[in-house]
Amino acid sequence: MAAPAATTSASTSRWKCSPSPQIAVCHFGLFRDLTHTLPSLRANVHAALERQIGGVDVFVHALLVSRLVNARSGEDATLDPQLFFGLAPACRYAAEDQDEVDQRLATRRTKTGKHKPAFSGAKLSATERGFDLASTRNALRAKYSLQKTADMVRAHEAQGRFRYRFVAAVRPDTAVFTPVVLPDLLLRTNDTILVPNCH
Repeated sequence: MAAPAATTSASTSRWKCSPSPQIAVCHFGLFRDLTHTLPSLRANVHAALERQIGGVDVFVHALLVSRLVNARSGEDATLDPQLFFGLAPACRYAAEDQDEVDQRLATRRTKTGKHKPAFSGAKLSATERGFDLASTRNALRAKYSLQKTADMVRAHEAQGRFRYRFVAAVRPDTAVFTPVVLPDLLLRTNDTILVPNCH
């Protein structure tokens, strides 16, 4: 299979596609402060996979919102709309206004059933447990953004007439404290999906 030509630019270092792509690393969702996560993502995800597998391409899809207010986490902050460029250099980027995405996702949200009351910190019985509306919105946003990175990966594969051996989805607000190592099981098989059991 032919690989796409490496992307270079004299005027910016924000673009980088591998000349021999093996793995696509997808970062998605709402981008908060990358101060505490970016060094670990670079060292323990991007560089670690490059050493083990070879050519790593980074794909970024960001949901943009001017202010983040989250009762569950206690967050209340103004967000930088260009924060996702902190993951540069990347092979592909896309960014969308979160409010506009919410409008398009509203029809899907009505199909998710009854929601519990908004987060209050109160203990709930087993029958009351579930997602409040804000949590459902966040889950749908994350799924949407992840799908958009997958669309970018497929488009890049089609353009270059190749296929990545592996695709990894990694949240940008999660620190990774040890180098990622793909297990032998994954290296020996095709069409395998590994899902973490911690989220």
